[in-house]
Amino acid sequence: LILLAAFAAAGCSPTHSANSDSVVGDYATLEPPSAGADIALVTTSGMMEGEFAQSALAAITKYAGENELTSGVYRAEGGGEEAVLANLELAAKGGAKLVVLLGPALTATALPAQEQYPDIHFILLGMAPDVQTLQNGVRVVFSPEQGGWLAGYTAVWEGYTPLGWLGDGTIPG
Repeated sequence: LILLAAFAAAGCSPTHSANSDSVVGDYATLEPPSAGADIALVTTSGMMEGEFAQSALAAITKYAGENELTSGVYRAEGGGEEAVLANLELAAKGGAKLVVLLGPALTATALPAQEQYPDIHFILLGMAPDVQTLQNGVRVVFSPEQGGWLAGYTAVWEGYTPLGWLGDGTIPG
């Protein structure tokens, strides 16, 4: 739960490396860590261009740095199942204990990945709500209401206590 909260509350600072010491501004060109990583973000190259992926990477990097863990990005070029599973194999051989599968393009590989690597924990982030999970996986799907609540909670957590609300009085349901 702590890691999930870190994803939700992460800043968007462009930091990342296998040891969380270097700053990289272009997320789309990050290469897999040569020494492996405790926490691996596996996604497609196209997903790394969005702010959602950058926020997820920032949260992973921040969490890893604060807990003396390493983190790394594994981009499946083309997004095909074979490319994703090859990157998962690299992450597993590199000692990953937690793999974050990011993006709807990885939906088809979520179940086979969990089955193939039962000793690795998986967070399925940004996938369809009907993706099946096993005991070593958890699916994280944000509805628009949750996103708004998390944004408000994070703002207050950061000390911005004068908040306002904009909307109409109609509450559906």
